[in-house]
Amino acid sequence: MNFEHARYQMVTQQVRSFDVLDDAVLEIMNQLPREHFVPEAWRDAAYADAGVPIGHGQRTFSPRIDGRILQAVSVQTGDRVLEIGTGSGYLAACMALLGGHVTTLERVGALAEAARNNLRQAGVDRVTVHEAEAPAGLPDERFDVIVVGGAINRGSKALEQLLDLEGRLFVVEGAAPAMTARLVQRAAEDRWYAEDLLETQLPYLVNFEPKQSFEF
Repeated sequence: MNFEHARYQMVTQQVRSFDVLDDAVLEIMNQLPREHFVPEAWRDAAYADAGVPIGHGQRTFSPRIDGRILQAVSVQTGDRVLEIGTGSGYLAACMALLGGHVTTLERVGALAEAARNNLRQAGVDRVTVHEAEAPAGLPDERFDVIVVGGAINRGSKALEQLLDLEGRLFVVEGAAPAMTARLVQRAAEDRWYAEDLLETQLPYLVNFEPKQSFEF
């Protein structure tokens, strides 16, 4: 398979057509070998318009969702970035190549180690992968960018508090099938504002699922 051609087609036909027009994002996605971030058996599907299984019941985001996230949070050189849910490490790699210093949390040890290997293989630095989960493992510091790699049913207040001034949080909230991807920005110590980006559907982040209801 010609991965370089597949990568170009992914950017032009999937990502750009999904209203991702940020030149820096498109350039990074056109350069970074996505095939390094999926299991070897799935490499021919690395550029498909869908998520790819990476083991332990997890999948990558589709390329178009990766692109919309990157465009929304607009990582700048020197930004401190927190990612919750490392997965394959692809999104963390993109944010590092855009200039961020990325701390990423992955609750599954085998996925965390695989992500480290993927990042090394792709030659990406400025990413630190921790085996940890939210909310217990959240760092006690502030970030310019936070990306949540799964849906949450409860409010995002704890995550919003981790934003520095002018920081950006990407999060998907709601109950399936009516989930909304939002960009939350911190305008002041006590003020945030949110923008709805698109409707989508993601698996819930562990520890952020809806509370079970009981029928009698």
